[in-house]
Amino acid sequence: MSKELKAPDKVTQKMTRDGAVAENLTTGETSSISERPQEENYSAPAGVAAEKVVQHIGAEIERHAAKGAEKKALDATQPKTHSSRLQFSEAERATPELQKAIKKSDKAADCLDAARAAMPQITVVQYVDRYGNRLSLETECLRSHTLPSIAYGHKRCSQKHKIAPQEKFCNHYAPCREVWQRGEKVNRYIGYDAGEVKRYEHSRKYNEADKKYHNRYPLIEEWGWNRDDCIREIKAAGLPQPGKSSCFFCPSMKKQKILYLKEHYPDLFNRAATLEENAMPYLKTVKGLGRSYSWKEQFGKE
Repeated sequence: MSKELKAPDKVTQKMTRDGAVAENLTTGETSSISERPQEENYSAPAGVAAEKVVQHIGAEIERHAAKGAEKKALDATQPKTHSSRLQFSEAERATPELQKAIKKSDKAADCLDAARAAMPQITVVQYVDRYGNRLSLETECLRSHTLPSIAYGHKRCSQKHKIAPQEKFCNHYAPCREVWQRGEKVNRYIGYDAGEVKRYEHSRKYNEADKKYHNRYPLIEEWGWNRDDCIREIKAAGLPQPGKSSCFFCPSMKKQKILYLKEHYPDLFNRAATLEENAMPYLKTVKGLGRSYSWKEQFGKE
């Protein structure tokens, strides 16, 4: 009777943190072949380790809270100064030649401080997508390969990106909701100046039909200020002059303003040109941001 032959088990060797071990691939058994003593387990039990982590986090929170309280206490002891007020030494204030200039500077600073104190808190609202992410007109145009709607003869930019976000905010603003619950209208102030009579008259047509807002135009109806009057009064109050509120890629921008944009803000001009170029393959009724011409073709060349 023949003897049954059996293949020897395949054994491999490898290094571990406890030294060299031999692994029998047939049975799956491992055995130590190293003379190195096995390391002791000095780690704390799981429950103890978790407790230490919690204690560490609690200590960090307390440390940050104490640090914040200390900073607030220190800030409270510091004198409040504004960069708009020029600082003069006692010697300078005692100099007769400087008295007129110092008084003028202090008066301008007082006007600015008073204007700041009287200015109500401003809440900035923005148009957002369905996920709550900020969606600017520039991003929207780039995604859809289009130009602002005014380039095609439609005026939807202000309605979508200015008026709609404000109305959405007011719809959830408690003071506005209280006014509407009483059957009254919320006063909404619109900054048309006396030189914008057409816009004023066009806007007034919708006032009676608006059940939520009573639009008021103080620059026209109360003060009769045109744009020059506004600039003068803002300057007299020591406040910075606001710039034009249109976008840097507005199709209604005059050629002179486009050249000014390119010269003084080349990065913004390049972004406008990129937006225009992105929409070029899909334009059929207009040639670019200039409607009858392309900004990049007419002003992009050096």
